[in-house]
Amino acid sequence: MKRWLLALSLFACVGAFGAVDSASAQDAATEEDPQSSRAATFRAVSGPQAERVPGGLLTVIAYGGAWVLVLGYLWRLGRMHAQNERELSALKKSLESNAP
Repeated sequence: MKRWLLALSLFACVGAFGAVDSASAQDAATEEDPQSSRAATFRAVSGPQAERVPGGLLTVIAYGGAWVLVLGYLWRLGRMHAQNERELSALKKSLESNAP
């Protein structure tokens, strides 16, 4: 079994390195001269270029949702703790009343 696993892992490594080697050879074959791939003319940009990403509202909603989930989890833990306290006190009373 160990030999089978060793042979399988060796085959996987050789296959992975072969795939990487063939991919790099293919990239080298399709690579062009950098001078020929550049634009031949220069075009000036007119007007202000500013990024406008409307993410403020989405960020507030995401943080609000996260806080709602955290507070809901804490509320649930508090309810479970209170229930455990009630059950524990009932168990203590039951044990005290059944004690000889």
